[in-house]
Amino acid sequence: MFSMPSIVIVDNEQDELTHLQKAFFESGLPCLPVLYIGDDPSNDSGVDHINVPAGLQPRILIIDLNLQRLSSSSLNAKNLVAPIAKVIEKFSKSGPYLLGIWSTHEEEHGEVISLLESRYKNKIALPISWTFISKSEFLSNGQDEAQKSALKSRVQGLINESPIFAALVNWEGRITEAARKTTETLHQLAIPKSIDQGYIEQLQKNLSGILAAIGNETLGYHNARDNPGAAMDMGLTPVLSDHLNSITDPEDGLIWGNALPELGQPHELEQETKAKLNSFYSIEEVVESYPLSCRGVFIEINENYVSTAELVSKLETRLGAKIPTIMNDEFIRPNGSKSHKRIVRDSVTLGFLEISAECDHAQRKVKLHRYVLGALIPIEHSEYTYFETNGQKKNTAHEGIYRLPIISIKGKEYLLKLSFKYQIGAAPNDNKWFGKPLLRIRDQVLADISFRCAQYGSRPGIIRFD
Repeated sequence: MFSMPSIVIVDNEQDELTHLQKAFFESGLPCLPVLYIGDDPSNDSGVDHINVPAGLQPRILIIDLNLQRLSSSSLNAKNLVAPIAKVIEKFSKSGPYLLGIWSTHEEEHGEVISLLESRYKNKIALPISWTFISKSEFLSNGQDEAQKSALKSRVQGLINESPIFAALVNWEGRITEAARKTTETLHQLAIPKSIDQGYIEQLQKNLSGILAAIGNETLGYHNARDNPGAAMDMGLTPVLSDHLNSITDPEDGLIWGNALPELGQPHELEQETKAKLNSFYSIEEVVESYPLSCRGVFIEINENYVSTAELVSKLETRLGAKIPTIMNDEFIRPNGSKSHKRIVRDSVTLGFLEISAECDHAQRKVKLHRYVLGALIPIEHSEYTYFETNGQKKNTAHEGIYRLPIISIKGKEYLLKLSFKYQIGAAPNDNKWFGKPLLRIRDQVLADISFRCAQYGSRPGIIRFD
């Protein structure tokens, strides 16, 4: 699918919409012009007649201030804000984007923005930045040549009004350019030599063979056949990354430097932000249908299956220790009354992390998948996750514990600890202990976990008498 336009403009007057559209087009900026329909009761947002493509996420959204053509007596921010909010909800599901208010009524736009922030902050995606574009300045007198030129200059400068927005859009554009160069490189590799007849057929055959070879080598024949999308994404990523590095321009550094005054200086983040960043780099939240056999998936223990003492006993027999003992020795050691300890332990989600070898996954050689036991601990109980050994306070009970940094899952902060002492081999789809998959550990972190696990399992433990 081709990239969707990154600019959407909305107006209830066709002539004014056309003038703004031409300014963008003549500036080399493709946009989607939308005529607002405010007199149709079945058109709730005024733009419901537009079938918004799934891939459309505008980075610039220009909206007429007075969409419903209110009279002067009714023209106030409280009456103007609701239609604008509905248009934003229709076109922007996330962000970031720049909101441009396009109107002759400059005195009202500031309060409209304030009302968007106060009334709709939890209902719609708010802009990263906003600006005002005056119709009076650019459209009066039938729009002469000077005004046309001025409007073109105005729309060309929109992105740079917010340095951080300009930096993000520039980076996003570089990713797109790197992807384009990747496909161009593949095309060059596939070009036939000295073929007059059947050139196009041979070109397609060469390209198909090259891409198939990349996918097969990346995931192995069986996995590539079952997961062609994953095979090609993973196979082309190294080339994409290389092209991204090769198109870096010194000007890109200046853009980031202008946008980020904290760059290169010590900067303290709030705990919530740290947790979100850790999640960004360390984990991916997954849906319930996510494969239980996927490398790096963390699966909670099936609460229904361990709902009776008999079934809990079976799990404990497999693990070799009582659940409370494992919790106390490996993950969390609460103090206080028995009832308080029970509350703390009940808040912890035990589960298993898949850590089978990557090459075995690629070639589908995994018979029994390898899992290590882990505990997802709410951050409010983090004080109990420290252990004292020989008078020293540590955040793990022993060397066989891997502790991830604080992560955020569905808006709540957790610690995730893994114990290499407790490992099982299991056929995931037939294992009644396994419940829902909660998250997937990203590859870089999973590589570190696997390395640490191997180190722990291969420690010599020499017995000697001096």
